[in-house]
Amino acid sequence: MLISVDPLLQRIDAQPRPGSYAVTFLMSDGQERSVVMRVEGDAVDVPAANLLDGWDPASESFRAALTAVAAAHRAREAAGTSRSLLLDVEGGWDVSIGNVVLGDNGRPTCVAHGEMGEPTPGRFECAECGAAATYGAA
Repeated sequence: MLISVDPLLQRIDAQPRPGSYAVTFLMSDGQERSVVMRVEGDAVDVPAANLLDGWDPASESFRAALTAVAAAHRAREAAGTSRSLLLDVEGGWDVSIGNVVLGDNGRPTCVAHGEMGEPTPGRFECAECGAAATYGAA
């Protein structure tokens, strides 16, 4: 049986991927839990795997969190971004765990095998181990 959860919003941290936010809540037992939320257009998506057990998507606290994330996203967009970002490919983790970094020449580099090829614009892959990343303007 699930118990009702009404977490307290603690902070919203922008992640490197545009529109992605780590939202941290204080739970009734004093522990913090983070949920990844993504903004696409005017909608805020909370993947089902990221939902807090027992947190009702129809609750006032859930709707308020979505509104706060949307407001943070609008503020971030208003400030603008004009920088290049090294990011994990969808479903990947090579950048996050440090397998892919920007080399001294400013290009994505596999830490084990060196500079990576660019089979399609903005997507880089290591021919030896398959490590992958995207790199380009946000």
